Amino acid sequence: MFCKQCGTKSEDSAKFCHKCGSSHGEDHANPSSAPVQASQTMEKEFVNEFGTITGDRLTFFSKRGWVKKGVRVDVSLKHVTSVTYRIKRRSFWGIFFLVAGLASLAMPDNKPGAFLAIGLGVMFLLGSPMITVNTAGNELYWMTGWPWKKDMAHEFTETLRKRLFKN
Repeated sequence: MFCKQCGTKSEDSAKFCHKCGSSHGEDHANPSSAPVQASQTMEKEFVNEFGTITGDRLTFFSKRGWVKKGVRVDVSLKHVTSVTYRIKRRSFWGIFFLVAGLASLAMPDNKPGAFLAIGLGVMFLLGSPMITVNTAGNELYWMTGWPWKKDMAHEFTETLRKRLFKN
């Protein structure tokens, strides 16, 4: 069955939605009583590496990082209260790897390691795009991407903001 409040799929025997906490009541006991929103759910308004925004749902991977895929989160747009975008820089580590890489260049047999350290330092200094999604239940989800994915992250955030706050 599906929750009438947020649309999350629940066990047929569940009395409350595990996502939003609303009561399923007696009329939810039959899976055929689930709201029919197939045309809205199937129609994708926006899809990119950071997530999918459909007519009434937001799907993304929380705790996503450079190499970590994250945990899939599917939430009703009605429950999203805010979304933020920022660049997360790690200045200390960026400078550390740049200095270590430049110092390693002086060693004749460590050129690959030196260039790797310099590249990592530059990536830390450039910063990673970070998107934070806050829901009505005060759940805070975040995801980051590679430094060269800033435009894609910004586009995702702006599209979500327009969808949430269209009035």
